[in-house]
Amino acid sequence: MPDPVAVTPPAVVTSSMDLVTFTHVVLDGSLSDRAAAFWGRALNGSWRAAAPDPGLAASLVQVNGDSYVHRAPRTGTAPALVLEVADVPETVRRLLDLGAGRDEAAGTGLGDPSTEGPSAEDVPGSGGAPGSADGDGAWEGMRSPGGLPFALTLAHPHRRAPAARWKDGNHSRLVQVCLDCPPDRAQAEAEFWRDATGWAWQDSDSAEFVCHLVPSAGSLQLLVQRRASPEPPDVTLHLDLGTSDREAEADRLVALGAERVATGDGWIVLRDPDGTTFCATGQPPEAP
Repeated sequence: MPDPVAVTPPAVVTSSMDLVTFTHVVLDGSLSDRAAAFWGRALNGSWRAAAPDPGLAASLVQVNGDSYVHRAPRTGTAPALVLEVADVPETVRRLLDLGAGRDEAAGTGLGDPSTEGPSAEDVPGSGGAPGSADGDGAWEGMRSPGGLPFALTLAHPHRRAPAARWKDGNHSRLVQVCLDCPPDRAQAEAEFWRDATGWAWQDSDSAEFVCHLVPSAGSLQLLVQRRASPEPPDVTLHLDLGTSDREAEADRLVALGAERVATGDGWIVLRDPDGTTFCATGQPPEAP
């Protein structure tokens, strides 16, 4: 695997229009050690155990930036996304009015999920969870109208991890979460997330997708996709890497243990060692 050459990013500055200022994604607790190792190498990070809080298993520590990828514990439940907001109680009330529901199983009582503890050590995707820097950030578990579990926590200042620049000239970063929606729920789900986040709506020129939702700054943007099948009935998600060279990125990921599945119009579909689908896309690696 070529060694990455990282650059130091500027501090994240968010627009007052962004109701969600930083977004975290939580990988499923069934993730195998092999797949956890794959994602560590794929995303140019290392899994760390942090403060002794049982809510999450580990965080992927990024080079020159804050963690925004985490792993759920092997037992119990966890949110798929964690959204940082300025006022958690007010946001809960607003999202309930938009059609979200409460989900106590998705609320872990954790604090800032990107803060590593002083006794952190490298682990293969298991161990203690990240803890709160100041103890003020309990998560509030919720579920979108389409059934996607997520959580809210108090916003903290962040540095966004830069794209990894590989020695073959390609550079890449996890830039996007794609919401995979049953066809009859996709439009309403997209409108919910637009209103929930305050992010800019960008129409898609493909009937397969509803829109991109793009923050002014932060860790991740959202893509809302219409699945061909109504099953499963709830909204799910998959990860999208942005890359300057899709073919080079796909080759790199296959060398790390992924399987290439298909080539689309602007993306390459792959599976990680556990068989979980994700994509290498033409989205700019420094997006959003």
